[in-house]
Amino acid sequence: MSNLAEHQSEQAALTARYEALTAIGRLAHDLGASIETSENVDEALAYCAARQERMDAVQLRTLDEARADANEDAAETSVAWHTPVQVDDTDNSTRAARVLQAIYPAYDDDTAETAVRDVLTDLRHLCDLMGWDFADLDRDAHETYFRELSECGGVAVNPDLKAAIELELQ
Repeated sequence: MSNLAEHQSEQAALTARYEALTAIGRLAHDLGASIETSENVDEALAYCAARQERMDAVQLRTLDEARADANEDAAETSVAWHTPVQVDDTDNSTRAARVLQAIYPAYDDDTAETAVRDVLTDLRHLCDLMGWDFADLDRDAHETYFRELSECGGVAVNPDLKAAIELELQ
């Protein structure tokens, strides 16, 4: 076999391997992973997760979907940022997760904690713009928070939801 024919054969084999990749495998390969890394879903996920700061929104969605697929149990309670959480309005932890889900994409260059801080800052700016008294609203919200705590018997604890949020924030 000539060098050209050998090269074409190798290229055809690599092309076939690439075409057989899962979506996360293709993303890993597009980000620079070897074909071997890209063929292993766990390795491809890890490779992509380490490079998520370089990803655009479509790539991040692919990563989110692959994480959900790889973690089927967590996916059932997962707070995927692209699908609204179904909310029981009496469940404060679920409503709080819905708020994080709503604000986090707008502040996706930050950590979740920084995003919360930035939202609070932006709410102050909104109150200035609208002529509302942020301090009064915050005082009312603080009273509502404590009333809800007493009505619910304390701080809401939902380990499954917390784990799902932490998984999404990785």
